Amino acid sequence: MPSSNASQRLGLALLGALLAAGLLLAVCVTPQGRASARDPGARRSAPRAPS
Repeated sequence: MPSSNASQRLGLALLGALLAAGLLLAVCVTPQGRASARDPGARRSAPRAPS
């Protein structure tokens, strides 16, 4: 029985590490997408000066 418990704990640890890596990747890849969702005008460029 101890080997079954150890393999279950190893599987849960692997699943947790995979979920943590996915969350970290999601945060690192889309910080600007989240900012534009809060403030739609944030990504708009500044108006051009008349020439």
